Amino acid sequence: MVGLQLTPLVWAGSLLTTIDSPFIVTWTLALWALHLKLRDAGIVDLGWAGLLGVLAVLYASLGSGGPVRRGVIGAPGAIWSFRLTLHLFLRVRGK
Repeated sequence: MVGLQLTPLVWAGSLLTTIDSPFIVTWTLALWALHLKLRDAGIVDLGWAGLLGVLAVLYASLGSGGPVRRGVIGAPGAIWSFRLTLHLFLRVRGK
């Protein structure tokens, strides 16, 4: 019988899940509460887009692999998230 081996990749994934899960839940609940106060669900989209960028940077910085490879993976996620967050911010602000 072969047991589960904790390779560096499995260990890193477990660590990231432990770090990001409480943060994601807290962020989502805060956005939901803000949505109820402002009566504008667009704020949730704005927060979600920003959170994806934060997670892209977190995963890239704490993940396995060389720093260049992690930067190549994390930077597009962060840039995309920033662009989408800015677009949504301008749309929500314009209401």
